[in-house]
This record gives sequence, structure tokens and C-alpha cells, in this order.
Amino acid sequence: MNRDQEELLNALRKRNTEPVSTVEEDHFRLYGRIAEIPGLAGLTDWAEKTIDPEGPVYIAHYPSSEKQSWKRLLEQDLAGGMPLEIGSCCGNNTKMNGMEYHKGHEYIVALTPLVLFLGFSGDIRKGGEAGWEWDSSKGHFFFVPRGTAVELYSTTLHLAPCRTGRENFRSLIILPEGTNTELEDTPAPGSLLFMKNKWMICHPDSPAASRGACPGIRGENRSISPLEE
Repeated sequence: MNRDQEELLNALRKRNTEPVSTVEEDHFRLYGRIAEIPGLAGLTDWAEKTIDPEGPVYIAHYPSSEKQSWKRLLEQDLAGGMPLEIGSCCGNNTKMNGMEYHKGHEYIVALTPLVLFLGFSGDIRKGGEAGWEWDSSKGHFFFVPRGTAVELYSTTLHLAPCRTGRENFRSLIILPEGTNTELEDTPAPGSLLFMKNKWMICHPDSPAASRGACPGIRGENRSISPLEE
């Protein structure tokens, strides 16, 4: 982490009562690891030219990625030759709102500094009015420096990153092909399955609750106060 990123992290820690760890600390190894991605420079250059920070909050896949020389290298190295989708997540989010997990690892490339809120899928329990419960006190915030790629394990709960300053955060998202796309069949009653390869539980006060996600998160809808100057 360079000096500018360290200063940003220190300023965030001073501004927030929530503890903010970094993905460079040992604690993060429970949730994922810093990833070595082949052709990261070319991937990042393509992303900077392709992703509109003011565009849609989430895009599952950019068809133009199929024409890039690094696409096959990514699939071979990160997924053992299985197909991957290259998408993005951008926005001005500052809250947890909900948590999701996938069957397969997720790779996030921070095109700007950002903060992730992470937990364990194994802490979700059956019960409560919504049918499932997860306590937001079990989650932790992690700072991801600009230019860093992280791999989140399939057991790691997460959702959209949080911004660290005035500007929207921007991130590249790499997932198994088809993840976060529309379901073709209605999930079984009581299932957390929300979209393809996306199991989700949300806070009752979040936008996802009105879209049919299970509102089973108990406790505070935890948030980060970004630097506004």
C-alpha cells in the first residue's frame, strides 16, 4: 500500500467509529486473499476504458471482454478452464444493506479505493419471522487499496462495496459465467436463492427487501462514513 492509500485509510479510521481492517492484514485470510491475476495491467486498462462510473450500478458481463487476449488466461488460471463473466460494480454506496454468497470464488479488482463488508455464510441460521437470520454484528469492514485484486471465498458473505470519498467507487467483478443473472425457475419456498448462483439475505430497511430478498438480517444496517472533502 503506498503512502496516499495509507493516509486515506488513516483518515477513514479517524472519521469512523466502525473498525476498518485492510485486506493486507492476517484477519482477511479468513474471508479471502490478495489475488495474483494474469494480465492484470491489460485487464485494468480495458476496464478503465470500458466501465462508465456513472452508468448502471451492476453489470454482470461485458461482451467486449470476449475479444480480449487476457480472457482465456483468466479462465485457465482462476477457474481451471471454466467460463467466467467479466462485469463491474460502481456506485455511491455506504451501507451494508444485505449479504450474498455464490458457489464459486469471486474476484474483485478495485479501480478506486473501496471498502468491503464481509461475513461468513455459515453464520446464517434458520429462524425468525423471515425464515432465516444473520446478525450484522458478525460482519467486518475491510479497506481495499486502488489497484488491488482480491479473491473472496465461496463461504464469504459480501455485497456491493462502499465508497471512501466523494467520488463513486468503481470495481471489476469476475465470477462464474451466469452468476447474478435472472432465474429461469421459481426458487423453492424458503430458499435464499435470489438470482442465478446468488443466495441473498438483506436488512429489512434495504432496497432489496422490496424486491423480494429475504429480510432476515438482524441488528444495525452498518455503514461507513466516507471522506467528503
